[in-house]
Amino acid sequence: MKRTWLSIGMLCTLAVISVISGVWVNSRCSTMMSELEGILLLAEQDRTDEALSAARQLEEEWEKFRRPASVIVNNAKLGELDRGYAGIEFALEADRHELAQLITELIHMTQLLRDGETPTVHTIL
Repeated sequence: MKRTWLSIGMLCTLAVISVISGVWVNSRCSTMMSELEGILLLAEQDRTDEALSAARQLEEEWEKFRRPASVIVNNAKLGELDRGYAGIEFALEADRHELAQLITELIHMTQLLRDGETPTVHTIL
């Protein structure tokens, strides 16, 4: 009987950890998507210096997120996003059309990452 309760306790612990990590990924991805939209808005308003500053800050946030997220999320998904977040500054300095395309793609990929880690019965079990 003791083993049964121990097993139930371990399963409950794993389920709680899964939910907490899913909520964490979900909230961080939502924040980064809104910051991406802000960068695009600043660039469209020709406020390039502010957009560059926001892009640098977002890249730092991405780096802080990536290391712990690599334990939870498939590294292939994070690798694709790595290249995109690193290219925002270059796209800002190069071409606005390219920037809009890059940010739209990053928002879509970040949304896919967020949706894939949203805690549901299917993802927890």
